Amino acid sequence: MTVSTGRGHVAPGKQQFRHDLKGCFVITWDPKEKAYKSYLFGNEFPGCIVQTGQCEGDALVFRSDFAAEGMKMQLRNVTRVSAEGKIVSEEYIATEGSPEVLMLQVDATRRPYNNGVERSSDKTKTGSSMRPPP
Repeated sequence: MTVSTGRGHVAPGKQQFRHDLKGCFVITWDPKEKAYKSYLFGNEFPGCIVQTGQCEGDALVFRSDFAAEGMKMQLRNVTRVSAEGKIVSEEYIATEGSPEVLMLQVDATRRPYNNGVERSSDKTKTGSSMRPPP
């Protein structure tokens, strides 16, 4: 997921670049760790936040620990398919032994492709995209 408030332009090779990037979130599978890894980049903080994830029931759950301004923090992200074509993602935060609090909730709905015509291969079945690769 990439969040941008600016306009894009096409560069040589027909790759699109965005200006005024607010953040970028990348998820990948790490076969050595047998876990998902996520990388969150933003212009409000230096470097990136790395999280490790596993499937827990019907959810993909990422966790990370890091220090910010001398304080230890924990993040937990829980993402699940709520209906066909919809996901809900919740980000929880805790600081130095405090209880977790919900920091952010995102309800996302898949946009139709090709002027509203989806291919049958584009449809997600509940839970099918939340399993690790074989």
